[in-house]
Amino acid sequence: MKLVEIVVGAAITAFVLWGLVAFANRMVATAASLNGRLNAIASADRLVERLATDAASAWNVSAPSPSEIDFFSEDGSHRPYQWSYRFDSTLQTVTRSSGEVFSAIGGFTASNADVTDLANPTAVAYDPLLRSSTVTSAPGNTFVAVHLLGTGVDRAEFFASGAAPTNFTVVVQYTPSPTPLVTATPAPLR
Repeated sequence: MKLVEIVVGAAITAFVLWGLVAFANRMVATAASLNGRLNAIASADRLVERLATDAASAWNVSAPSPSEIDFFSEDGSHRPYQWSYRFDSTLQTVTRSSGEVFSAIGGFTASNADVTDLANPTAVAYDPLLRSSTVTSAPGNTFVAVHLLGTGVDRAEFFASGAAPTNFTVVVQYTPSPTPLVTATPAPLR
């Protein structure tokens, strides 16, 4: 074997090894990115599910600041209680007042909205599906619009209390019960 053949073989081997190392490095980076994206999506899904459940049982839902949502209700003894969710931009987490933490939330914005905002293209809570609808506001018909951001996450969600009043009326048509049948009073036994 000549020296030239050995040098060419070593160069080809080094080039193939470099290609394999670069490929493995790229695969690890892609897997890490995908893992971060899946964690963010799962965390956002858990947060939205928890917010929807809390809103359904609350008497009032409000956003006192863009990084906070407050819920108010009362227990069976009519004692009021309150719980909240707060966003920490440095930690990229949303924390419930009970201590539950939702991580991988890169952005969180909460704002109070009226139902008329759903049809208003300039409002934060605008929904294109409702752009041509006529929406009438009623006292208490407010909700909270939440915008969540994260790796692979860009969601807008709306939360209203379960006790929010509406102008929705259901007219039920039914067959009335028959009139009572009058019978003679039986004579007592002696």
